[in-house]
Amino acid sequence: MLLMHPLTNQTFKILGLLILSCMLTACDQASKSVSDSKEKNSDKPKFERPKDQYGLKYWVGNLGGKPVKLPQTIFLVWEYDDSPDLWGGTAEEKKAYKKQSRTYDSVMTDVSFEMRYTDGMLYEFYYRAPPKSRDLYRVEHDRDDSK
Repeated sequence: MLLMHPLTNQTFKILGLLILSCMLTACDQASKSVSDSKEKNSDKPKFERPKDQYGLKYWVGNLGGKPVKLPQTIFLVWEYDDSPDLWGGTAEEKKAYKKQSRTYDSVMTDVSFEMRYTDGMLYEFYYRAPPKSRDLYRVEHDRDDSK
């Protein structure tokens, strides 16, 4: 029969606890380095809004559940769900608003544009737009029976 000295048994327990704590510390450090590397890898490049033929950035967002890109040359007003109310908002709200970068997930609540009823042509007011757009729109707009 093998008899062990009580001090030896306690020494084994202490040694076992030390080894176990070292292993747990190593696991904790490994998990931290894995999570740090995941954070570094998840740094996706910042979303860049696409540009139109004039080099102007489209207004992008989610309009009624659909991702859209709206040209600045046609859309006069656009509001997102976190934008201050352009028509009824207070000056303090507008001043305190911090503009955010927009993606196709940004919810749009309001857009405004001018359109001819007869053929659905959108009025392109941009100064570099072909004059044909403005001329055709004005002819229709100035008619007596135009809505």
